[in-house]
Amino acid sequence: MQVIRTTLKTEAGKVLIEVPDSFGEEVEVIILPVKDRDTNFSYQMMKHQEETGFAKKVLGNEKEDVWNDI
Repeated sequence: MQVIRTTLKTEAGKVLIEVPDSFGEEVEVIILPVKDRDTNFSYQMMKHQEETGFAKKVLGNEKEDVWNDI
């Protein structure tokens, strides 16, 4: 997975993002305010990831929990 992390200035509430050709035609964009990034970035990413289908369907599935057998 390729990732670009950068801080950009807004202009009239908009941001121009240049995406490399290698990223393809569709990308995921996550926007966080800079003032909150340093203190809350890890927490915000954790909250975002726990809402994914993988976390809910696979990690939350009792059949996938290897600790049930121990």
